[in-house]
Amino acid sequence: MWTNAGGAPCRALADTLAAMPATVQDRWFARLFLLFPLAIATLSLFWLVSGLIGLWQAEIAMQVLTSRDIPAPLASLSVYVGA
Repeated sequence: MWTNAGGAPCRALADTLAAMPATVQDRWFARLFLLFPLAIATLSLFWLVSGLIGLWQAEIAMQVLTSRDIPAPLASLSVYVGA
């Protein structure tokens, strides 16, 4: 039916794969694919720790902001929301 409609005849899987060899990008993606969860976990840990440090050092961060003429309520809000 497909060939009657003018379509090319179906080829074997081996022939199709031989006609489309893997590129350099394909090989890099395949090699690094298993590192993706590690990268996500590392970034998540980094963001979590930086937020906790911000909460732990909140008073110092607020002093830095208030020393630059930012009102204390806005500085407090910025520090806690940012953390």
